[in-house]
Amino acid sequence: MGYKLMSSTSSLEETLNHLITTLSPLAHQLNYTISFFDMPSHHNSTKHITVSHKSAGFEPAPITSGDSESFKLLAGTGKAAFGKELVVAPTGMYGTYTNLLPGPADQ
Repeated sequence: MGYKLMSSTSSLEETLNHLITTLSPLAHQLNYTISFFDMPSHHNSTKHITVSHKSAGFEPAPITSGDSESFKLLAGTGKAAFGKELVVAPTGMYGTYTNLLPGPADQ
């Protein structure tokens, strides 16, 4: 089974839907029942997977062009602090750390 990597610009809804469409067939193939997030669980199986999340999550930040005024301000500030030879290049912040390992819900 192939798995698509999510884009760093995918919305929270796209990401959650991707989890559902990717994990559901795999769970059923392995004879597990599965429930997601706040969906009611109607399982009578000893082999059940519950997928949950701790918070509502965050939508991705908009992509800022390297030619934008905000990027020019940031680059200028860095050059003023560290010298005109400083090379400032745009990059992306691709999310926050999420612990995907099983464990107590309160950790």
